[in-house]
Amino acid sequence: MLEQWPLLVLYAVLGIANIARGILAWVAASALTTRQLSLPLPLVGAIYVVWGLALPAAGLAYSRRPGRRTRILARAAAIMYQATVWTVRFLGDRASYSQQLWARDAVLSLLFIVLVLVLTGFPDHRQPSYRQR
Repeated sequence: MLEQWPLLVLYAVLGIANIARGILAWVAASALTTRQLSLPLPLVGAIYVVWGLALPAAGLAYSRRPGRRTRILARAAAIMYQATVWTVRFLGDRASYSQQLWARDAVLSLLFIVLVLVLTGFPDHRQPSYRQR
């Protein structure tokens, strides 16, 4: 389990941050009812809360049983999370300042995915197969 804790911590921190973002979106939705928004803030809030619960669950699954299936789950969660974030960004960003940060955010997204790939490690092919005689 010691080797898996960095991914668990990363996913737990992201989970807390996403739950906070989701709650803030719901709170802001009541204050911004007069503005025409491209995406409804309660929907955006729900998306972030779901990811706030899903990421720590994937990290916990990988830390408790590190294996091929949970490695795939942890990696898929990272990729799907980034795809969701970018979908929300493409559909919801109308401010030019926010759009100016897309290049930086794309680099950070790629670094996040690479970090998850490194933290989940690669299967050790030197281990003998269970079918080996």
